[in-house]
Amino acid sequence: MKWWGWGSEKKEYGLKKNKKLLSYIQDVLGLDLREYPKKTFENITLPDITVSKKIIDELKLLTNASTEKHDRLTHSMGKGYKDLVRIRNGDIRQAPDVVAYPETVEEVEKLLNYAKEKKLKIIPFGGGTSVVGGVETTCPGTICADMKKLDKVMSIDTVSQTAHVQAGILGPDLEEKLTKAGFTLSHFPQSFEYSTLGGWIATRAAGQNSTKYGKIEDMVEALTMHYPGGKISTKTVPASASGSDIKQLLIGSEGLFGIITDAVIRLHPLPEHKHYSGFILKNFDEGITTLREILQNEITPAVARLSDSEETRAMMKIGSSDKGIVNGLMKDAFKFYLKKRGYSGDEVCMLILGFEGPKDKVRFDFETAKKIVRGAYLGTSPGKQWLKNRFELPYLRDDLLDLGILVDTLESATNWSNIPCLYAKTKQSMEDSIKSYGVKGFVQTHISHVYREGASLYYTFVAKEVKGKEIEQWTEIKKAATDTIISNGGTLSHHHGVGKDHAAWIEHEHGKKGVEIIKKLKECFDPDKVLNPGKMGI
Repeated sequence: MKWWGWGSEKKEYGLKKNKKLLSYIQDVLGLDLREYPKKTFENITLPDITVSKKIIDELKLLTNASTEKHDRLTHSMGKGYKDLVRIRNGDIRQAPDVVAYPETVEEVEKLLNYAKEKKLKIIPFGGGTSVVGGVETTCPGTICADMKKLDKVMSIDTVSQTAHVQAGILGPDLEEKLTKAGFTLSHFPQSFEYSTLGGWIATRAAGQNSTKYGKIEDMVEALTMHYPGGKISTKTVPASASGSDIKQLLIGSEGLFGIITDAVIRLHPLPEHKHYSGFILKNFDEGITTLREILQNEITPAVARLSDSEETRAMMKIGSSDKGIVNGLMKDAFKFYLKKRGYSGDEVCMLILGFEGPKDKVRFDFETAKKIVRGAYLGTSPGKQWLKNRFELPYLRDDLLDLGILVDTLESATNWSNIPCLYAKTKQSMEDSIKSYGVKGFVQTHISHVYREGASLYYTFVAKEVKGKEIEQWTEIKKAATDTIISNGGTLSHHHGVGKDHAAWIEHEHGKKGVEIIKKLKECFDPDKVLNPGKMGI
């Protein structure tokens, strides 16, 4: 991955080629579209290594270990907006002293025990795609344990439809191996190309197909976690009533208790048929009602993604390029058609519905859902375009950062009865915070993970950066939004996790006793506080 941005160094979004989108951004944000250069790799200075040469040499005898600048830099933090601003400006306050690449479970055990003995810290590292400070180095004397060499599919049980997999495997490699055996995990987070199974489990991640297939905690049948001085393995059974569910206590532990080394995951046969399509709805409220009725009528799409009017407008602009999902549908003739049907161009919203499974069931579910949708059917083209380009948008963020544009995301979830209130208040809090800095910006939202009882709200906020105050500006927007979410019945995070960025609100989420329980678990597994310091407020 790029040390200064998202994804492969050989790949970029290509914003400059999309003149319509550039013009839209310029108008909305009041930009002159000048570029702000980032520091070169040669001009980046890292903090000095704080551990002795003897320790480094001993670590290299235990496992593959590096003190090279590129390794230390790319493992110093994640891929959130704050991370990328700091790394582009050369503001690296802490970096791991050593990056270790264990290749076996035995090497993981040795690494953990050595760190405990020498009073060092260890940060478990999967793909490094955290956007909430989950892998940031926070203190000297830190080893970053990059798990990507533990990447094997150890076995596939075709009868039980499960697989035993090492936790360091990347999303594409996992799906490739499962596909060859006729199966899929169908877990496709935005970070899919660069994140790992262990990272998904540690953060309770959600994929874009979660409405049908569930979040990662629904996909894990068993797991093994190693901690300093021992390991814990949960039983490989489909369900149990043997007291509290220890497995669920370990899922979402964010590297505080130990390093997840492998898991047994629940598979699905490759779908016989897929049908992805798009609709235009009159407004966001109508879309919320539509999604609720679809789910509560026992129809379960693989993907149900509803964009509000602001996000829909942006999608229309993106749609002028081959990365768009509407392919010119908002031309004059189509706008006239919508107007005749009572649709306002300022309020219309895009809905993507995707169904997967046996062909007859897909056809039945789609036709049933289509009867519920109160909107104009756009055919399969928008759905296919979204499916084709769904991992592209993080690359657009890099291009926006080059132009001095603040862009980040945050998410929550709540029940259907509270969604309109939470949506409006959180959006307003961010818009007010952006304005308080005297700059233009906008907030766009979509619903992308849907349940019978409620759904997630996923916000993207965009504004002109205040140069020299980028982190302060971002922090104020983030705080305003999170305070609003917590005080209006939303969860602190639906799938991004806690990390450093949400740690201040952890007691509001779980209560004093809940935080006390987490601290007791930390003490049980890691009394010497070796693992992932400074995360989750623990």
